[in-house]
Amino acid sequence: GQRPYREYPRTWVLRALDRAGFETPELVRRFPIIYGPNDLLKELRTARSRLGVIETRSGKAFAAALAAHIDDTERLARERLASLPGGKLSY
Repeated sequence: GQRPYREYPRTWVLRALDRAGFETPELVRRFPIIYGPNDLLKELRTARSRLGVIETRSGKAFAAALAAHIDDTERLARERLASLPGGKLSY
C-alpha cells in the first residue's frame, strides 16, 4: 500500500511523551520549516506522479479535477512565494 510521509504535530508528541512517563521541558523550542520554490514544486511533482494511480482507483474525472487543482496550487504558490522576503515560506 501507499504510505504518505507524515510529520506529527508538536502538541501530539508532547502529550504522547507525557503519557509514556517522559519528562518534557515547559519550554520547547520551535524550529520552523522553511520552504522555497523547489521544495513546494517537488511536493507538487510527487502529487502529479500519483495521478495515474488515482485515476485507476477513483476515475478519470476525479484525476483530471485533482490535476487542475495541482496546477492552480502551483500557480498560486509561485505568485505568493515571489511576494515573500527571500522568496521562501516559513512554517
